Amino acid sequence: MLSERETLKKELLISEAQPIYQASALLPLLEQEAIALFSRTLCLPVLHFWRHRHSLLLGSRDAALPFMEEAAQAFSENGIAVAVRPFGGLAVLLDPGVLNVSLILPQPPSLDDTFLLFAHWLQQSLRDFGEVVIGQVEGAYCNGRFDLAIEGLKFAGIAQRRIQDVAIVSAFVNVVDTDAFEKREPLVHAFYRQAGRMDPAFAHLIPPLRKGTVGNLYKEASLPVEQAVASVTEKLKQHAALLSNRAMPCPTLSSDYYRQALQRFMQRQQLKEWIAR
Repeated sequence: MLSERETLKKELLISEAQPIYQASALLPLLEQEAIALFSRTLCLPVLHFWRHRHSLLLGSRDAALPFMEEAAQAFSENGIAVAVRPFGGLAVLLDPGVLNVSLILPQPPSLDDTFLLFAHWLQQSLRDFGEVVIGQVEGAYCNGRFDLAIEGLKFAGIAQRRIQDVAIVSAFVNVVDTDAFEKREPLVHAFYRQAGRMDPAFAHLIPPLRKGTVGNLYKEASLPVEQAVASVTEKLKQHAALLSNRAMPCPTLSSDYYRQALQRFMQRQQLKEWIAR
């Protein structure tokens, strides 16, 4: 595996979405696509942070569930934005206590090297919370080789996709539970129950959801949500030095990048969304 300094450029751009996304679950992914096109043009890596008020991001496999659209519509009518995202994996529920962070990397190394680069950076950045272990967590929801866990509880999962010669490797980081919404696990259960309706022909598409395998960096809500997320974001920014010699704010993108990103999204017929009401 290439070292971080051998892989990345001397400069790294940091993009932080403000404020929190609201009704649309695809909008932050559209912005991420635009940033990836910008990153490719400049040949500079970008760290991208964002959050959503309340949304459910579905993997492409979830779109095959027989009653997925009815379930997504029901969620949106209850204030939860739903979208099929351009990543693999399973449904991920987002709320203000979940921080989404991506490394957008032009001219990346191999898939595994890119995963490891990102996972090791997260591991080092978040070690103040405990011993961060990279690897599968037995029985955890959406198990992956590059999951991150503390004391056997998964708090982050990593996914990767590529736009030509740019890698987007992303993680959801469970920072803290929120009081404003129901717990994440029951809502994911509810979606799969509604979308699959226990149809045996689609049983292989409905993941096992075992309690007690997923947690948060803050085990108790000892800090307000905004303070807890800001603390984690700051730790990640401080450790950007592990990725590059110099970190700078990402400039405002021109509308051309968003137009290109929208065109790319429109070409992907599987990308759908249900706006939160």
